[in-house]
Amino acid sequence: MNYRHILLCLCLALSASGISAQDSLVSYRLNLVKHPHTKRYGYAFKEQNINSPIHGATSTAINMLGSAGSALISKKEAANIDWAIPPQYDDAASKFKENLAMVNVGGKTGFIDMYNRFIIEPIYDKTDDMDGFHEGVAAVCKDGKWGYINKEGKTVIAFEYEDADAFNDNLLAAVKRDGKWGAIDITGKEVVPFDNKMKAAMITVPVSNKAWRAATAEAKEKKNNGSFEATLSAIRKASANVNAMIARSWKQNLVYKKNGDVDSLGYCDQYSRYIVPAGFDKIIHDKDDNAFIVEKNGKFGAYLYNGSRLILPCFDSMTQFTKGRATVTSCGIQGWIDLEGNLQDDFLYNMASLGIEQEKTSQTKARSTYEAILDINPEYASAYNNLRKFNIEVQFFRSVA
Repeated sequence: MNYRHILLCLCLALSASGISAQDSLVSYRLNLVKHPHTKRYGYAFKEQNINSPIHGATSTAINMLGSAGSALISKKEAANIDWAIPPQYDDAASKFKENLAMVNVGGKTGFIDMYNRFIIEPIYDKTDDMDGFHEGVAAVCKDGKWGYINKEGKTVIAFEYEDADAFNDNLLAAVKRDGKWGAIDITGKEVVPFDNKMKAAMITVPVSNKAWRAATAEAKEKKNNGSFEATLSAIRKASANVNAMIARSWKQNLVYKKNGDVDSLGYCDQYSRYIVPAGFDKIIHDKDDNAFIVEKNGKFGAYLYNGSRLILPCFDSMTQFTKGRATVTSCGIQGWIDLEGNLQDDFLYNMASLGIEQEKTSQTKARSTYEAILDINPEYASAYNNLRKFNIEVQFFRSVA
């Protein structure tokens, strides 16, 4: 069972038990990763160890962060990643905050959950500031003006600023208006006048930050004595509603459209996310099960409705899914694969048995069968062992020749 399947099981378990998502969902640690070919961002599980000529044979490549906060990986590594969230975004937050991550796609900004569902649709201006939620609110830009929203996407502080920072722990935020910086509290009240040319000077320079220090002390006192309670209660209620929605098992309704050309087909959704990356010879949209059967160089694989790769093209044939299963063949052996990536129990065993029989008459055919097994499951031990035996024999005969 791979990481994607574990995450799916967790989602179903939360749905069945009614457990709050606040603590459970953040237990999965994800790293932001930039795909070296598409240059788009996705999220990979930190627990993956990838053998890498760049980072060393035993390094954890996904854990090695670059200056932009994303892992540095090669194209070969990218193909081996079991993505938690596929690389579909032009930019993305380095981590999830309060169960949501800020992402840029199609020139707009929105917020996804750990299941790659848009909880807040991408309707806000694209921005380089990917700070996201803090204290239940996030600074976002719309039509060139900044304001604040809660986790339900509702405006809590009007869009009237030229720039805006996240709220700090004392419920104070730096905002810009008419070319100068000031500050507001969580209710939107101005608490530092807009007379600072530089934000840093307002916050850090001893002489300039008297008003900031005074406002911070006052906001802290109001937070402690309950003066902000009405505002905070509404924010917490919105957060709880969203957390409960995240915990439920549901599919986001997506609208698909082809992209690319006849020699390099792909699919996008209404948010301009790559559901199936361009590069395939043929794609069949299996609408009943919301999957995509892909063909490349005569081999077949599949992608799921949200862009998660089910399996790379490796089968000689593959039908559309019926009741969650598709019939597949490889080397004349027939079996099935389901929408969670599970193969028929004896499918690879039967292929390995075929290879053993082929060894009696043709090592070439046997080698081809074992290689086909490893295309389907790169960790299938007996296929590795038999190929290794062939290589040892070839080296022996060359040494005595």
